[in-house]
Amino acid sequence: MDPDFSRGSGGPSFEFAFNSVNFSDRVLRIEIVAGDDAAGAKGAAGEGCSSLADWAHQRKRRREELRREKESGKYTDLETCKVEAEECDAYEENNEEPVAMIEESPPDIGQDGEDGESSDSSWSMECTQVLRVKSIYISSAILAAKSPFFYKLFSNGMKESDQRHATLRITTSEENALMELLSFMYSGKLTTNQPTLLLDILMIADKFEVVSCMRHCSQLLRSLPMTTESALLYLDLPSSISMAAAVQPLTDTAKEFLANKYKDLTKLQDEAMNIPLAGIEAILWSNDLQVASEDAIYDFVIKWARSQYPKLEERREILGTRLLPLVRFCHMTCRKLRKVLACNDLDHEQATKCVTEALLYKADAPHRQRALAADCIAYLDLKREECSRLFPSGRIYSQAFHLAGQGFFLSAHCNMDQQSAFHCFGLFLGMQEKGSTSVTVDYEFAARTRPSGEFVSKYKGYYTFTGGKAVGYRNLFAIPWSSFMADDSLFFIDGADDTSSQRAAPALPHPLLVTSPPPPRRCVAAYMDLTREECSRLFPSGRLRSQPLRLAGRPFYLTARCNMDQRDTFHCFGLFIAMEEEEGSPAASVTVEYDLAARTRRSGDEFVSMYKGYYTFTGGRSCGYRNLLGTPWPSFMADGDSVFFIDGVLHLRAELSVKEDSYLN
Repeated sequence: MDPDFSRGSGGPSFEFAFNSVNFSDRVLRIEIVAGDDAAGAKGAAGEGCSSLADWAHQRKRRREELRREKESGKYTDLETCKVEAEECDAYEENNEEPVAMIEESPPDIGQDGEDGESSDSSWSMECTQVLRVKSIYISSAILAAKSPFFYKLFSNGMKESDQRHATLRITTSEENALMELLSFMYSGKLTTNQPTLLLDILMIADKFEVVSCMRHCSQLLRSLPMTTESALLYLDLPSSISMAAAVQPLTDTAKEFLANKYKDLTKLQDEAMNIPLAGIEAILWSNDLQVASEDAIYDFVIKWARSQYPKLEERREILGTRLLPLVRFCHMTCRKLRKVLACNDLDHEQATKCVTEALLYKADAPHRQRALAADCIAYLDLKREECSRLFPSGRIYSQAFHLAGQGFFLSAHCNMDQQSAFHCFGLFLGMQEKGSTSVTVDYEFAARTRPSGEFVSKYKGYYTFTGGKAVGYRNLFAIPWSSFMADDSLFFIDGADDTSSQRAAPALPHPLLVTSPPPPRRCVAAYMDLTREECSRLFPSGRLRSQPLRLAGRPFYLTARCNMDQRDTFHCFGLFIAMEEEEGSPAASVTVEYDLAARTRRSGDEFVSMYKGYYTFTGGRSCGYRNLLGTPWPSFMADGDSVFFIDGVLHLRAELSVKEDSYLN
């Protein structure tokens, strides 16, 4: 029976057996070669870095070096030789007490390749130069139970499986992390909570397929204080790690942190301009952005893309595939939509499609728009000086915002009370356009007061608006203007008058700040890029789950599988969509139309539809196609012949949209 590689670290501890000759059946020979920390650089990425910034800088530097080496033809991938089995007829034991860690000097490397070293001419001198060797006593049963990598190494039926010595070749930057990993596989514990070393351990745990250690590292990293720097670093992990279910909670926490920190995107726009793509996507996924209108989101996205991607073709690619799906064009003004059509940064066909869909939404039946509109809270912060300028009959208007497809505004007044006896502070909500359309709105006005600092309801009601009409309260605070503006007034906190209007939609300029959760998304495109190596690990029954995406207010995800075809005759590649259950959310079903597509070498940059349909999802249910690509697994994975891998990557896309007749049910 195959071992359960996903088991957590809560099982029995074999710490006593680690590196013990009495509890071992093999010797693991670890060859350390010069790698990404060559002479003159810092030590291991975790050990030699004083901060996450150093760790990220080293990793970025190494990736740039590898890119240049590949371009110059000098690069050789260490993955091709990370494991060798040595041809030793016997395991020679020393009569002395075994040393916990046996240090050996590098063997002499002859031209004929003796001493077990490869003489492949494709190896560069840096790759073959073994700096030092460590030997450690291991139990193949314990390692195989924790890792598919070691399971295949020790039970593949080949000659090497029966030998007493096995060799791993790693770089110097991986040395400490590997020793921590091996110790964890015995004890279920790590000896560090240093974030840089935990990241190194996470990377090498992924390399050697130790899922329980990946999960443990993810939990430890989540327990540490999150910063913008660390959140961006977690989102920049290699796709094989960031997409792993064991690390999913860490990347989700990082996204949530960024979305909360940059909730007030207008205020923090300058800082957000320096955030990389993965961070921008996390922020734009949020339903809680505090912005004047969706116009501001669009303007920010275009400005950010121009700053980060100076080349037009690259900028169009990023905007079209990664960022525009996150902009809610249906909530943009018609004036801004006209600018979208004229924007040279966008593919004209895609821009036309986005604008057309937005205009169709705006023309939709008012009752459906009301059903899709979300409740929201609008905040107005007015300084004492701004209020003083309102006397005796001044007003401050907000910019227009949209609710149920209609334009609304807020206005703060200095006016006479109902009996025209004295001046006082008033707050009003109005609908902008004149016409036959009417919208009924529930509203509530509230204000913060000293000393509690909490919002206290001042006035509530409901009103059926028609164009040009407004509703509110002339004397919101029930006191004369002089008492409202007095030095001991309860309504000014740190020099600001804080008022709140509930169930009014956003779009107010400085000094008025409005927050609003936009309505649930109704159409999304999800992309999944898998390397050939990631796909090969799926065989015979593995799965890879995407990061969650939200549609109609519900979390969905994609799952790539290696499974049997419908007739159970051969293995093949499958892709599925599922809706997750959310704790605390009411049970619901959503009918979704979907289109599963893939890029091929013949289609190039274009996605080819492979399977489409619709399905009514409930929590935990999934649908998809077992043989998405219409070919057996060997043909799908064939070297050189498979049409589905472009530069070693399988590109998948799922377009999901809510069926109109199901959304309101």
